[in-house]
Amino acid sequence: MYLFLIRHGQSEGNLHSRLQGWQDAPLTPLGERQAVRTAVALSSFLQSAGIEIAAVYSSPLQRALRTADVISQMIGRPVAPDPDLREMNFGILEGLTEAEWKDCYPELIAPSQDRANLDFGWPEGETRRGFYARIKGTMTGIVARHAPDEHVVVVSHGAFISSYLSHLTTGEWHHWGRYPVGNCSITHLTLEPGYEHTPAISCLLSFNDTGHLIDADAAAVTGGA
Repeated sequence: MYLFLIRHGQSEGNLHSRLQGWQDAPLTPLGERQAVRTAVALSSFLQSAGIEIAAVYSSPLQRALRTADVISQMIGRPVAPDPDLREMNFGILEGLTEAEWKDCYPELIAPSQDRANLDFGWPEGETRRGFYARIKGTMTGIVARHAPDEHVVVVSHGAFISSYLSHLTTGEWHHWGRYPVGNCSITHLTLEPGYEHTPAISCLLSFNDTGHLIDADAAAVTGGA
């Protein structure tokens, strides 16, 4: 199976460097352009490689769903929204910048920096253990719906994709910092039967590919959830 993991385009929250989580921020005008360029690049690659996509799955948050809709229209496959593809729930910190939440909740700084602490959770949000379990269950379910020779696109969020890649490649979740993904980046990998026994990627064909976005807008591509 080919799996294409695509992060949403730049959102209003990304533009202002705010923790978004489950907040439903729209794409910026740049994010809209990024989505179109990603759809064109993916469609062109699929056609040249003779690859047919069986399904497109997306987080229902509009920054991801809008990105997926543009891709869907270009490759001719409907979008299946899945709420479990949403970003981590940051609870009461959502909508704050890093400086703001550290100022308001300084007691969270030290425990949040211990990435191996799976029981750390954001107040009124998710624990890391819960978030990782959601990722694993969701992605296992998506893959299980398809034959090994079918190919799938998943449009989601930065922490979701980075954490999943950490799990697949190392068998651990907390190395997500090694796998930063930019807005509208494409990560293309293969999964073989038995992939659930991590490390599992038989081949990481491309990681965090944003070459299709290189133009005058490229400097505005941001990080964030």
